[in-house]
Amino acid sequence: PTATGRRPHGSPPAGFTARPATRDDIDGMARLVQAVDLHDEGIVEPIRGHIEDEWANPLFHADDDTLLGVAADGTLAAFATCWGIEPASSHEAWINVHPDHRGRGLGTWFVGWAEGRARRSLVETGTSTLLRPIVSSSGDGRAFLERLGYRHVRTFWHMERRLDRTESAGRPPEGVT
Repeated sequence: PTATGRRPHGSPPAGFTARPATRDDIDGMARLVQAVDLHDEGIVEPIRGHIEDEWANPLFHADDDTLLGVAADGTLAAFATCWGIEPASSHEAWINVHPDHRGRGLGTWFVGWAEGRARRSLVETGTSTLLRPIVSSSGDGRAFLERLGYRHVRTFWHMERRLDRTESAGRPPEGVT
């Protein structure tokens, strides 16, 4: 059980405990995402602000919308968020398992938690959508989710360009100030 008494999807895998995240966990969550990104993509981006933005949304409730997986030594092994702006029709789950803790059942367990979290918001149609973003180069992550019955539905691109200080602001379109 978690700190709030919820049983997200049975007990966590052996050697791990689970609880909802608090604001005090944001730094650890950001470090975990950076470890995942470095391992999977070879890059590290500032992520703390993105987590804080999610937490600032009035529809986000950390007690219900987050879950941490803590290893026996007290380190953060994994975390998930699962919530939706239109929760009756869709939720987005963001699950991160530290590379050192993969292959121990945490990913499957967190997907089960996210499915249960989304299921609590079903509407009369009896259907809801659970979206789980993965990085495009994560073939293992995609194969893992496909084994659980998920399919690719959309792609997001993050693009970058180096700025050399020769850029200038464009003019607004006619009629726009």
